[in-house]
Amino acid sequence: FTLSACNTSGSESLYEEDVLPDEDTVEAEIDLDWGLELSVDNISTTGLTLTIEQSGVEINGELWTGSPYWIELYKDGEWKSIEETPSEYERAWTMEAHIIPLNGKTEMDVNIEWLYGELPAGHYRIGKDISVSYAAGNRDSQILYAEFDIQ
Repeated sequence: FTLSACNTSGSESLYEEDVLPDEDTVEAEIDLDWGLELSVDNISTTGLTLTIEQSGVEINGELWTGSPYWIELYKDGEWKSIEETPSEYERAWTMEAHIIPLNGKTEMDVNIEWLYGELPAGHYRIGKDISVSYAAGNRDSQILYAEFDIQ
């Protein structure tokens, strides 16, 4: 995940005393409004369908996401990472890009079981890194989530 910011005023620092804090101690959210909404459907303990829909915002680039995702569980008032199931083989993500059309949607069938096993009852969210690539070769990305419940 790449986070970049610029100071357009020319005189104010983003941080006190011009010292950048340790990146492990800073949580920053930058709202890049690309008109995206993530939702889930066909939820089971082993998989779901993730829909990424774009509308209402013109973007001068191509929106896309890769195959990686992660699942977090809401417990004790905070989101917690779920441990992957043990595997005798190393796991790897495929390199395809899922294009998200402007004013359109992309659906992805997500197999949860191969990475996390069967999920018990709980309140979860799936995280995806979404990117936009510009003609000049630059790229921005942001992380978006869709929450879901397993009964």
